[in-house]
Formats: sequence, C-alpha cells, structure tokens
Amino acid sequence: MFKSLFVSTALLFSLSAFADGGHTHTPDYCSTKNPAVCAHLGIHKDLKAGEASEFIVDIMTPNGEAYTNLSVVLWMPAMGHGSAPVTLQDMGHNHYLVSNAQFIMAGQWVVKLGFDFAGEALAIEVPVEIGE
Repeated sequence: MFKSLFVSTALLFSLSAFADGGHTHTPDYCSTKNPAVCAHLGIHKDLKAGEASEFIVDIMTPNGEAYTNLSVVLWMPAMGHGSAPVTLQDMGHNHYLVSNAQFIMAGQWVVKLGFDFAGEALAIEVPVEIGE
C-alpha cells in the first residue's frame, strides 16, 4: 500500500510540475495496428539539441487498460541515426517519465514508442521538432 501511495504521489507531483505555464502536449498519434490505442508527449520545457531533456509519455488505451514492455527510441529520419538510450520511470496510470533524452542535433526527430497491448506488439511514432 505504501508503494502504491508513493507512486500515486510521485505521479501527481510530476504531472503537476508539467501543469504550470509552458506545458504543451504533442498531438495524439495512434497505432496503425490498433487505432483505439493512441499516445502523446507532455513537454514542460522546450526540447533542445545538446541538452538532456525529459518528457512524459501518455499512452491512451481503451478503458485505461495497462500495456507492458515500453521501449522509447529517439530517431532522426533525415540523418538516419538515433541517439543514446533514454531512462524510463513508470509513473503509473499509463504514464512514463522519459529522462536523459539526448537529441544530439536540431531538426525533426521521431520518438518511437514500442509496447505490448492485448496480446500484440504495437508501435506509435510521435514527431517532435528539436530547437537549437
């Protein structure tokens, strides 16, 4: 019970930190395999090249059902490369805090989300613009 209370409090604190001025969400993007499953990113501070960034991944499933095995890959399609692995922290309620996100150069990036839901592997790509 204490762990559940701690995780809930941590989620509330982290999400409330994102709720003040400047907080934005990307548009929702949905899985092509299961269009009822969508995701967006919650961004508190502008994502900039050369800085360790963080953001919240919010995956929305029917009835808020849980998913498992989340992976997050940062990919720059125009350059054909990605970045170092990120750090994931489960915040509960289908939210993950992604930290140590190293966008190494400015431009158009894709945050590739992979996860298992209802017995199938799903993927969603969320495009983001990274500034100088």
